[in-house]
Amino acid sequence: MTRREERSFAFAARDCIIGAPAYYEPMRALRLLVLVIVVAAGVVYYRFGTLEPCGILRMKMREQAQAQQGLNAMLASALPDQAVDALMAAEYGPLTPQRCLAALMGRGDGRPR
Repeated sequence: MTRREERSFAFAARDCIIGAPAYYEPMRALRLLVLVIVVAAGVVYYRFGTLEPCGILRMKMREQAQAQQGLNAMLASALPDQAVDALMAAEYGPLTPQRCLAALMGRGDGRPR
């Protein structure tokens, strides 16, 4: 390969990177999607301290009980997670991530229809 051919190859490679050819566009979209997912997961983890749907539902139930104040707030903060899970299971049925996510999104009990 001559010097001139090497130089033209280097310029062609640079132009492909700078010009963002068509095969590069899906990678850019994928990176943006991954970034959005990571930021959303970080916000959920910062807000609730967990990424699992049942843990988030547990925290939401405790927050609602504390907003009502009184005996419910005291019980919600004093009860261990297993007791809160038992109360949630009585209300929503066996706790699966799908049911907890459905309850969080306000779609009833999460049972298939």
